[in-house]
Amino acid sequence: SLTLLERKNPIDIAEALKGWGGAQGPLFASHPMISLVQHAFEPSDPISSAPLWQTQAPHHLLITSGLLDQQTPASTADALAMAALVPQIEPIANDLWRHELESLPPQSGRLVNNASYPNHRVTAAYRQSRGGDHFVIFNSTPIRRIVLRFFTSCAAGEPVVTSR
Repeated sequence: SLTLLERKNPIDIAEALKGWGGAQGPLFASHPMISLVQHAFEPSDPISSAPLWQTQAPHHLLITSGLLDQQTPASTADALAMAALVPQIEPIANDLWRHELESLPPQSGRLVNNASYPNHRVTAAYRQSRGGDHFVIFNSTPIRRIVLRFFTSCAAGEPVVTSR
C-alpha cells in the first residue's frame, strides 16, 4: 500500500488509480481502491512473506534503503525490516516503531549471529542511507563497503555485517 501511495516515478500511481477507479478525494492506506490493487499484488509482495523468512531455513540478510529512493520508497523498506524483525544498524535515519515495541535496539560494530529467531540465530541487518536513492549500494561508498564485506564474509562461510 505504501508504494502505491508514495511512488511518483515513473508515474504517480495513486493519481493513476484515482482516474482508473473514479475515486473521489485523496487516497489513503485503507482506501478501497488501494486495498483492491494491493490484494492483486499481495502474492508477489515481499512484505507479505517477511514474517516467515526465518521460520523454516535460516537466512543471513542485509537490507539497504535510500531515503531518496523514488522507485521503492524508504517507508516500504522500513516496513519490510519491521515485518521480518531485521535489526537496524547505525547510523539510524528513521526509527522503526515495531523495533521499539519489540525492544530491538539499533546495533553497531561487527555483527555476527546478531539476530535471534525461534530456534536459531543469523547475521541480519537493515541499513538506511539519508542521501541514498534506489541505487544506494552503487552510489554510496559506505553502503557499498558494507555490502561487499557482507558478501565476501558469506562466501567465506562466516557472515558478518559491519555497521561502518
